[in-house]
Amino acid sequence: MEKTANQLGRVLYDTSRNPALDMAVKKILSQRPILAFILKNAVSDFENFSMDEIQGMIDTPHISSIAVDPGSTNDMITGEPKDYGETGEGLTVYDIRFDAAIPGTEEGVTYDVMIDVEAQANEYKLYDMETRGIAYCCRMISEQMGREARNSHYEKLRKVYSIWICMNCSQNDANTISEYQIQKVRQVGNYTKNPRTDLLRVVMIRLPKDDGQEKTQNQATKITEMLSTLLSKKISPEDKIQNLEENYDIPATEAIRKEVNSMCNYSNYILNEGIILGAIDTMRDYGISEEKILQQIMKKYQISEDDAKRLMDEEKELV
Repeated sequence: MEKTANQLGRVLYDTSRNPALDMAVKKILSQRPILAFILKNAVSDFENFSMDEIQGMIDTPHISSIAVDPGSTNDMITGEPKDYGETGEGLTVYDIRFDAAIPGTEEGVTYDVMIDVEAQANEYKLYDMETRGIAYCCRMISEQMGREARNSHYEKLRKVYSIWICMNCSQNDANTISEYQIQKVRQVGNYTKNPRTDLLRVVMIRLPKDDGQEKTQNQATKITEMLSTLLSKKISPEDKIQNLEENYDIPATEAIRKEVNSMCNYSNYILNEGIILGAIDTMRDYGISEEKILQQIMKKYQISEDDAKRLMDEEKELV
């Protein structure tokens, strides 16, 4: 079956296949002004605070360095961690984990919470992403056993949040935000106590496809517009920075500029490789010899022999 350059580019743009791009996306999302904007516009517990106040609540974000797997969560991972959760191999890690201190109603009192932010290039078909979000929340609660909840002090358990940013969603699902929590749904008899059950929140933010070809059924919101702009592979770094500052009051800090440029550079590199893969596929369909394909793509795209051979091998694996 013939593959177009755009199709191959989308496959390559899948962050699960490209660790460098995956890390670039996580780094830009972990910037405090970006996290503050996400929390204010997607999580009801933060909506009444200003962006500056929320930034002040956020502790140091940890990127791909805290394990989800039981028995290893309390230890930080060193080296180059990878998330192999979808293949069932290796260690699954949280994309971005951090603590936050939410001010209480009484002066000087804060409520410490645990927050996980996940970036998904595509939604998986084997299970609902909400199910995975609930599982991640349960792990954050269970890892507090023997720590916050030592000696059966369950009242000390901290509230947890798992926020999922899902890209490339269908036109029916895109531009939606869904928040899930535990609440009482049935009661028999007169039970007057109000037990603490609001221990976890799962938030799903679904973004439209970046190709601009599909019209979504749901109108874009402030946060889906911002994230779509930030994560787009078509908008230049300069335009992204200007858009963040002018439309969303997100300051263009040196760190944000650096990470936006890095992410765009990776995206452009990957899309260029998608075009080359499309050319290889077309030439193979026409029966052109492997040696001639090698020479042509080296000459036309000004790449080394090693890179050309690598891309030819990758194109075979995409069949």
